[in-house]
Amino acid sequence: MAIYLPLIIGSIFFYALMIFIALKGKKKLGEPYDFLTYFPYELFDDSREPHFLAARLFEGLAFLLPVAGLGYYLSTVAADGWGALSFPLGLTLMFFASALALVFVSLVPAKFPKEHTALFFLSTATSLLTLAMVGFYFLNRYLLGEATNNAATLTVAIILFVFAAFLLLLLVNPKLAHWADMEKVAEKDGTVSLKRPRPFVMACSEWLTSFVYLLGAAVALIGFLLL
Repeated sequence: MAIYLPLIIGSIFFYALMIFIALKGKKKLGEPYDFLTYFPYELFDDSREPHFLAARLFEGLAFLLPVAGLGYYLSTVAADGWGALSFPLGLTLMFFASALALVFVSLVPAKFPKEHTALFFLSTATSLLTLAMVGFYFLNRYLLGEATNNAATLTVAIILFVFAAFLLLLLVNPKLAHWADMEKVAEKDGTVSLKRPRPFVMACSEWLTSFVYLLGAAVALIGFLLL
């Protein structure tokens, strides 16, 4: 069971490293970056500069390590038969789907608005369902009295439900219907230019989704450690 702690630390570390290295690349190119107004895909730039290639690698690792944790848990319950295996298998597949969706939303630029919007809703919805499903799994273990530490298991379930509820609020935010609207700014020469509002609702929501999902995945792995 000690495998969960390195996976938790590794996932958070690689996510932080992804941001740090990509920002270093932005600084090297002299390009600004604001997490409240820029999309995740804009953090990585379009060049093959080593900073951005490394950041992409760390992004994939950050989202896939929790899947490895679920895969390990799956192997521990496999001997108990299909009844014990079916729901954890579903959780593992959902974690994998969420990881893929979060990576893809950071690959497709907003110049393809329909595709990018669809990927945002897909990544947020899969993240929401994943955290809600694992929360339900822990709640069920608590109700059946099958957890080693019932109080901790219930706490993990509640935290995961709170995270899932937060992602639901992101999905139903009415401002998303007009996410591409720009602010008009009067220049000194009398002309009017357009700029992104701060926060830029879609971009900010994408960052919040990935961050909340990662925290939820870490809490889930802590829960499996406590079972």
